[in-house]
Amino acid sequence: MTAALTTVARASRCDPSLIEAARGGDEKALVSLIAAAQPDVRRYAARNCRVSDVDDAVQDTLMVREYLVRD
Repeated sequence: MTAALTTVARASRCDPSLIEAARGGDEKALVSLIAAAQPDVRRYAARNCRVSDVDDAVQDTLMVREYLVRD
């Protein structure tokens, strides 16, 4: 993740207006939401999944998050 994206993600974490923007089709808002969630999702997966499954668990979780935001 780039430094700029990390900064945006931290600044906008759990911002309801960002969620609404993503639901409205704003791709930057969606990327920010996913970027904000990734460290926590990865940390959770690292604790609860086999090492070989961590990347797949993170990807699956973030894809579900994207789907739920867009739906």
